[in-house]
Amino acid sequence: MPLDTVHRLDDGTTLDHRAIHNVYGMQNVRATYEGLRKLRPAERPFVLTRAAYPAPSGMPPHGPAITAARGIT
Repeated sequence: MPLDTVHRLDDGTTLDHRAIHNVYGMQNVRATYEGLRKLRPAERPFVLTRAAYPAPSGMPPHGPAITAARGIT
């Protein structure tokens, strides 16, 4: 989809495609993360995905560079 495509949200606001191009993937990852937290509250969830919105708030940083820098394998 062209990046200048305009999307109208449920509340009537509009955003171009650059702003929301991966919201669907991010919401799926968020739902998986929250489901795993409820299923096993004593364990840290691990969700591996290629879909993420830039700087998803409330979710831990992800990606090979970040996990390598933190010593997570």
